[in-house]
Amino acid sequence: MYSKRKCGISVIGFTKVPNKLIFQNRYISYSYALVFLKEMRKKEIDTAPRIPAGAESMRIYAELGEAVNDIAHWLRERGVKCQSNHPMGGLAVFPALAGKAGLGGQGKMGLLITPEYCVRQRIAPIFIENKIFEYTDSLKHNWIENYCNSCGLCAKECPTEAILDKKKVNVDNVEGISQLKTSIDRLKCFKFFLLSNGCSVCIKVCPFSKEKKAYSKIISIYDQL
Repeated sequence: MYSKRKCGISVIGFTKVPNKLIFQNRYISYSYALVFLKEMRKKEIDTAPRIPAGAESMRIYAELGEAVNDIAHWLRERGVKCQSNHPMGGLAVFPALAGKAGLGGQGKMGLLITPEYCVRQRIAPIFIENKIFEYTDSLKHNWIENYCNSCGLCAKECPTEAILDKKKVNVDNVEGISQLKTSIDRLKCFKFFLLSNGCSVCIKVCPFSKEKKAYSKIISIYDQL
């Protein structure tokens, strides 16, 4: 697989892009998306909100941006019409798109939680013209929302109190995911994110970030409740 050999990316989903996940006044050229994840190192993220955590966040933004551009070029050389999208400055709601593609579920802090990297990843898609892969869509990670509602640690530890107690529905009737929800005060979040060059406190304190196998341990306990 080219993405793994050249870019070190092995977690990939494929899905159709719902129009309601595209940001207002933005446009994508194609209807399908390959969704790529790249892991952030735990050691650095655990220093949040200090500089090493922010630097690690920005490192992965940069590496993943270069990777999807490289992969898109490789695809075009093989006749696939596509449009890459840098993980910082997206055209669509990436966590929801990745969730629809079956890669994980959205945590209370608005970020994707996955079996492979838990909360420590960034997301970037390549939009492609035709359905040349099988969909990876799945609802198996939907349990995460209920778990996060009972936890709430990220909201308690957020430096700017940007994580709300309850999610609000932003968009209804989204193809494949029903509702697009958020519990983030974006202005509070983004201001401190920029001041700290990446913050990442919510990632550090999340129970899913405690160890490599946290996802499998938490779901095993959750299934017994």
